[in-house]
Amino acid sequence: MAGDVLSRGRLEVAEGARIEGRVQSDELTVAGEIHGDVRVSGRLAVLSGGRVSGQVATGSLRVEDGAAIEGPCTILDPGS
Repeated sequence: MAGDVLSRGRLEVAEGARIEGRVQSDELTVAGEIHGDVRVSGRLAVLSGGRVSGQVATGSLRVEDGAAIEGPCTILDPGS
């Protein structure tokens, strides 16, 4: 999918799925690929085989073995 994604609540990027664009969500789980900047007010989980390429800003972060984040990562202050 090409384009920006804005989600209130929880968003999952499934294995084999690919987003090319900015992603903003309250909670995000990535098993596929995101190529673009990511902002998550709550928890970002990048599962094994998942990949995020771009600037990441999140309230909390979990990265499993075999996952990848390529780009700068910022942990947000609560309420940001």
